[in-house]
Amino acid sequence: MRLKRHRIGIAGVIFLVFVTVSSSLVLGAQAHDRTSFSASDRFVIPELNGSVQFAYNGSYSSAMLENNAWVFNDLMINTTRLLGNLKVSVKDSDITIFSFYSSGNISVNRQSVRYNAQGAGSQVFDLGAEGVTHHSEWWVTVSVPSTIFLAQGREWHLSPDNIVTVNEQTGNISVAHYNFNAQSYSSLPFIERHSVLIVTLAVVAVAAIAASVVSVKVRSKTHGSN
Repeated sequence: MRLKRHRIGIAGVIFLVFVTVSSSLVLGAQAHDRTSFSASDRFVIPELNGSVQFAYNGSYSSAMLENNAWVFNDLMINTTRLLGNLKVSVKDSDITIFSFYSSGNISVNRQSVRYNAQGAGSQVFDLGAEGVTHHSEWWVTVSVPSTIFLAQGREWHLSPDNIVTVNEQTGNISVAHYNFNAQSYSSLPFIERHSVLIVTLAVVAVAAIAASVVSVKVRSKTHGSN
């Protein structure tokens, strides 16, 4: 019995060592496959008189200039977590990116980028939003110094392939998209799509009726005592 337990213990230790070594090798390979950048690095777009910088150090698996747009794959900015793929083009402007995030999972489709623009040119972003989106799911703001929502169709534009273009803005700008899988809910019956609203209204109605009943009883008791 002791020998059996001893063998099980040895097997467990060997398994843990194997997992640790394998994880280290994988992480090491991933680290070698990545390229680091610093906050002082500039990614220039010569033909458009534009450039892209990051406010913090980071890394990517690949970065290339394609059709006057920088494409960063598996981007990390001041973190060890993958933030997604970013495609950005800048014309007559220099931008510094503070933050970026892109998630296209089943339940939540969320993307955002926050940056500072010097030079009132244009900035074009492909944040990796999937499927068909509507401009009501997006918002673009600028801080000057208070936050102002920019007008869609005039100060920014959303193309059918989910590319956002910001026009003639300087300062701190945010582009964000947030959608709780709206398309999947649009095919549901009216009652299911608005079930939360219906339940809320029902609760409010019941509470109002209960309050009126209590009020009537209190008044009846008051008159009875008089």
